[in-house]
Amino acid sequence: MGGTVTARISFIIPGPAKGKGRPQFVRATGIAFTPKATRIQEAFVKSLAAKAMNGKSAFEGPVSLRVEVWVGVAKSWTKKKKEAALTGKAKPTGRPDLDNLIKLLADAMNGVVFKDDSQIVHLEARKDYCDEAKTFVYIEECPPIEDPA
Repeated sequence: MGGTVTARISFIIPGPAKGKGRPQFVRATGIAFTPKATRIQEAFVKSLAAKAMNGKSAFEGPVSLRVEVWVGVAKSWTKKKKEAALTGKAKPTGRPDLDNLIKLLADAMNGVVFKDDSQIVHLEARKDYCDEAKTFVYIEECPPIEDPA
């Protein structure tokens, strides 16, 4: 992720990745709210992120975020389909969308890993197959740029 790194953390989210759900609305009032499944997953990610921070305060400057989403192959798949998935010949193009996964992670880490997800200035993400579903999250604080003068 380029340059000198001043601080970094990482953590693993076990199980299938879950993307951020669309807001739901109360018909009578028009008030929007976050779906329960999204709130539960955000709370889980927030707890893992807080554990990874190990009592450190949230990064205040720009950060780099890298996410690796590993989708588990189904036991019911044929040997040929599993082999294609595990060798990279097949890619997981189904839901959840990678951008919805990133949004959930970024929102969950607000106030814990960084003050606000607007601090993310560099993003790398991938979604691929492996034997067991899990998500790796890496956050690095970007060093300040020195004035060449």
